[in-house]
Amino acid sequence: MAQPQVTVDLAGDAPVTIDRVQVSALLFNQSRFTALRQFRIDVSSDGGLTYRTVLTSPPDAFPGFNPRPVAPELILREFRLSAPVEATHVRLVVLNNQCTGNPAFQGEQDADPLNTTDCRVGAGIP
Repeated sequence: MAQPQVTVDLAGDAPVTIDRVQVSALLFNQSRFTALRQFRIDVSSDGGLTYRTVLTSPPDAFPGFNPRPVAPELILREFRLSAPVEATHVRLVVLNNQCTGNPAFQGEQDADPLNTTDCRVGAGIP
């Protein structure tokens, strides 16, 4: 299965210098367990033909705690690159969401047989 990703064209033919990215994992009208937890930033300086990785976030870039991820854990955060880079395109690649990246949300969380609490089942995540 391909990793979900989004690519931003920085508009224009000339590369721009970036030294940080700001990312939010906050979702509206979707399961919070599908919200971003860990990601990678790739950049292209040749118009989007080739990409190289310039940042891999920590595994808990957007932490989540039982019983579920909440908005303050998912709001906008800044991530600094180790060095400035020139880019025409920036790509965010999802490495893990709150469910796949946090075993605390996996498995049954209570003894209620009528309520599925394993995030992989409740959110439809394999």
